[in-house]
Amino acid sequence: MLVRIDHIDLPVRLQMNTVGVSSHGLPYMWPIIYQDLFLSQLAESTQRKKLRAIDQFYSFIETNFSKNFDAVITDQNEQQLARFCVSYFTHLSNLELSLESKEEYWGAIYDFLSKLAEQLSRTNSSSAELVKLNQNFLNV
Repeated sequence: MLVRIDHIDLPVRLQMNTVGVSSHGLPYMWPIIYQDLFLSQLAESTQRKKLRAIDQFYSFIETNFSKNFDAVITDQNEQQLARFCVSYFTHLSNLELSLESKEEYWGAIYDFLSKLAEQLSRTNSSSAELVKLNQNFLNV
């Protein structure tokens, strides 16, 4: 579920952000990082459109596999990532949406995953450090 952060005491920059949250109300870490690194130069409406697609992808994974997709990215589990992507792509293909809409949704997911994979491959952090970062993030 996407949540707009608009609490009056927050700085204006934070009020404009939209974050995806799990069914437990915890924010998803990787979409926030993706938004900050790759979407900040885009119009707010474009950011929301991309984040809505990512949020639906996360919700699909959580609903159908009882898994938080942040953990899959953090663990860099390629087999599980591929399984989830194929499953979501099949789901998306079966929805009654225009081909253009399906392409937009999948394009947003592909861009999100490919840019994060590229970023993670450049980092010197080990998987253990990323897991620890993710756990710390979820405990905040």
